Amino acid sequence: MVVGSHDDDQLLARTMRLLSAISLISSRGAELVRLSIEGAGVKLHKERVPFTFIVNLLERIRKGCDSGGDVMGVGGVGIGIVVSDSDGGMLGSGGVGVGDEDVAAAYERSNEILVQCFSLINTIVNCPEDLEDRITIRQYFLQQGIEDLMKVFREHGDEALIAQLDVFEEEMQEDAAQQRMWTSSQLGSTSEFQEGEGVSRNDPVQMFQHLHDSASKLPDAFNSLLTVLQTLTAITSATEG
Repeated sequence: MVVGSHDDDQLLARTMRLLSAISLISSRGAELVRLSIEGAGVKLHKERVPFTFIVNLLERIRKGCDSGGDVMGVGGVGIGIVVSDSDGGMLGSGGVGVGDEDVAAAYERSNEILVQCFSLINTIVNCPEDLEDRITIRQYFLQQGIEDLMKVFREHGDEALIAQLDVFEEEMQEDAAQQRMWTSSQLGSTSEFQEGEGVSRNDPVQMFQHLHDSASKLPDAFNSLLTVLQTLTAITSATEG
């Protein structure tokens, strides 16, 4: 049996709504919200990775919806109770098998809070003007599996929720493109590679080795190259899904 704390989840839901509203007022408000969440995560939740409690909240919403229960008890959103029957099947809190209609209804009730959560996430990620800061903050969410949750929510989400999911993915791709352009300008265009240097423009292995060797001489460029590769890996995983 998995039971969420009703009072804690009510508080989290209300907090998300408040933080989302504050972050939309101005870029300064968004920055203050981001710093407050990071600080609270470390001090109150003992987070090793920033924003863990936000991703955990999304995971609890998903589990509640998949159980067909009420998700978080705020505005029709609550954590459900998941009970396994003797055959390992999923039952609702009343011992009744969960049907597709129950799950669909639960996700429909959760759309509002999910929109607010992802609106807050997008604001947190995209408010910094510095490209490296945006990529770093986004990576905190990616490494905690937020893309897997986004795939599930996209299947059941309404237009407003899907719009927020699109913003996350589109901004990630745009930042990756900017990062590639910056790295290219730092390391030199591939058109400058000379065959006499032993680098074939048609050999991806040689090209990567050349980039790696060049970036190793520049700490900032090496870190940027690593970030680009991590972001490309995340984008590839998203498109394959």
